[in-house]
Amino acid sequence: MVETTPNKLYSLTFSLGHARDKCKEPLAVMAFAGDQAQNFHYTPDSNSTFQVASVNFTAKAERTRVAFYSVYYNTRTDDMSSLCGPVVDDVRVWFSGSSRTKVQTLLGIGLAFSAYLLVLV
Repeated sequence: MVETTPNKLYSLTFSLGHARDKCKEPLAVMAFAGDQAQNFHYTPDSNSTFQVASVNFTAKAERTRVAFYSVYYNTRTDDMSSLCGPVVDDVRVWFSGSSRTKVQTLLGIGLAFSAYLLVLV
């Protein structure tokens, strides 16, 4: 949960990447912010290791739930019993009226998805 002001516009931003742990593609997460949800697929591009994604939402209350889950049940190419998934890092919730230097709420969290559902509380 993050502190928000009702009826204000916010942006959830995060980095999505690959852990280079032989996890089978495709890699994707669903990001939830308030009443908004969106799928993001990680698509490797030349030698980049991550991509930045964002979801815009309007806060409905003084606290807003932010959550992520891995869309697929990925396993490693060398071990079919080990679950793996995309890496989510640098999670931030910005008040839309603020610049990138003025952060309303910052969640400096590095997360590697193994399976199922992860909720930031």
